[in-house]
Amino acid sequence: MRHYRPDFAVETKAQHYLIETKGEGWNDQAAVKAKDAAARKWCRMVSELSAYPWSYLKILEDDFARYQALPFSQLVKAL
Repeated sequence: MRHYRPDFAVETKAQHYLIETKGEGWNDQAAVKAKDAAARKWCRMVSELSAYPWSYLKILEDDFARYQALPFSQLVKAL
């Protein structure tokens, strides 16, 4: 995990988001599921160690196409 680089990291007034994006067909691969689990664990651990909460967010290509016009705060709620 120490060599892991997320696609995006977003900071809001309320928290940080670790964001991964996935195209069609990639979401069902075993490596992606393992990466998801590791990212969620990392977010839990760093949230406990810091004063700032982190959340993992995966955005699939179809969801991005559907919600791309939304502000980030609404995108998070839609996913």
